[in-house]
Amino acid sequence: MPENPERPREGIGRRDVRLISITQCGRSFILVILRDSPLHERVRVNMVDLPDPLRVAEMGIRPGAVVRVTQKSAFGGIVIAVGGARVAIDGGTSRRVTVSPLEAG
Repeated sequence: MPENPERPREGIGRRDVRLISITQCGRSFILVILRDSPLHERVRVNMVDLPDPLRVAEMGIRPGAVVRVTQKSAFGGIVIAVGGARVAIDGGTSRRVTVSPLEAG
């Protein structure tokens, strides 16, 4: 059965995953928006681009925090694990948080 090009491939999530590669001080970083990060993989928050970042900082979503996406909804909303808590984030907010994968080891 041929693969449907309109349907996302397993493990990728959505077809419009936006990866950003940055080289700084001789090290390369790959950034992705939180909504497109893989399920059940731990990622580090790099930037929160919201008018009121204090709102999500109070929930533990701040630069340097390690989070894990535990569920995704059809319209961009996600549930993440932050520390010992689970937090539901709407699609608009999840698109404005940039994360990077944790280094192995």
